[in-house]
Amino acid sequence: MSGFEIKDVFRETRVFTTRSIVIGILMLVLIGILLTRLFYLQVIEYDRYSTLSKNNRISVVPRPPVRGIIFDRNGISLARNIPSYTLEVVPDQVRDMDSLLDELGKLVRLTEYDLKLFYRDVKRKARFDSIILRSQLTDMEAARFAVNRYRFKGVDLRARLERNYPEKESGAHVVGYVGRISSRDLEKIDKEIYRGINFLGKTGIESYYEDLLRGQIGFDQVETNAHGRVVRTISRTPSVPGKNIYLTIDSKLQRVAEQALGD
Repeated sequence: MSGFEIKDVFRETRVFTTRSIVIGILMLVLIGILLTRLFYLQVIEYDRYSTLSKNNRISVVPRPPVRGIIFDRNGISLARNIPSYTLEVVPDQVRDMDSLLDELGKLVRLTEYDLKLFYRDVKRKARFDSIILRSQLTDMEAARFAVNRYRFKGVDLRARLERNYPEKESGAHVVGYVGRISSRDLEKIDKEIYRGINFLGKTGIESYYEDLLRGQIGFDQVETNAHGRVVRTISRTPSVPGKNIYLTIDSKLQRVAEQALGD
């Protein structure tokens, strides 16, 4: 009886030892695979993943404010904002700008003036800023680009608010107008305050009350991947809309007076 018990103990010991050896070998194999994978990623593929990591960057994207509306004494808008398609480019994501613009010119109309303003803005703004290439695209142009968007890295179609004057020439000398920020304007304004803003008041009420009408820019802190696409929004500071202004003039009487003088 005791002999059988001794044999069983020996057999169980052999089985345990065999299993331990097998498990140990499997663990060594798994550790070897893990170390091989780590070596592959950290040594062989180091340059590739290092580049991807560097290209995953944190960017601060400005959020332009909504410009305040100008009303007459009766609440009729004399200067308002209407949505408009704009074609915008982030230079930091473009390898060959000249080639890109040539190809875009086949889809949307780009004048010499558009290109002149664009290249000027490229020089004065940060390379990761979104810069307007063309404003007021037609529905046909917007649709044509949307179909081909995949071909143009760093180019996007956006709906922005643009200034509109419902009364046209009537009262224009009082209301004034806004225009693209010029080189001369850049010498006077605070670039940080106008970051992401492309227009300012040039004459009349638009110019005189620029500080009130402009509003305050906001910011999105975003992480972008190697292809320039936003991976996530880290934080968001909303923009502050500009103040609305009510004038004492009566636009209807103004129009009647102008017609009478015209007659």
